[in-house]
Amino acid sequence: MILSIIKKVRVKDIGNYNSYKNNYRATNKDLVLFKTIFNIAINFKGLKKENPLKLIKKFPETKGKYRPINGYEHRIILKNSTIMKKAIILILRHTGARPIEVFNLEWSQLNQYKNEIHIDWEISKNNYSRIIPVKPFLIKWLKKNLDISSHKVIEFNKESFRLWLSKLSKNGPFMI
Repeated sequence: MILSIIKKVRVKDIGNYNSYKNNYRATNKDLVLFKTIFNIAINFKGLKKENPLKLIKKFPETKGKYRPINGYEHRIILKNSTIMKKAIILILRHTGARPIEVFNLEWSQLNQYKNEIHIDWEISKNNYSRIIPVKPFLIKWLKKNLDISSHKVIEFNKESFRLWLSKLSKNGPFMI
């Protein structure tokens, strides 16, 4: 009974009331943590009790904010875009890199001979460098179609790209 009250209080405990309608994800994580702590305590003391958190149901999980782009949608987007937007889409689709990493990518981080993209720790989300293997056509296409004399690979604003893509998905032949 007390644990279900804690669950109801936790779901309403959000930092910014303007940003979220509920706190389901954080509440589910807390329930998993509490369940783990109870299991460790039960195993440590050698008790033969049932974990009370097994009776509390988690909130339903969402599938996330984004969904993958299908092949036909990918072709339509590429057809309706400029060279710079095509480059952004190709890098995002073929590397799996985060948008912040793509928009801060430098030419020195592309290795055409090894077919790799090196993401520096400074632009990575988790502060670790990583190497992303890519198909040979991607780096060749980027070097052929983009301005190599500039410092960054993508000379485009992230917010304007996001707005363009959302406008295309609302007005286009498909709904993203």
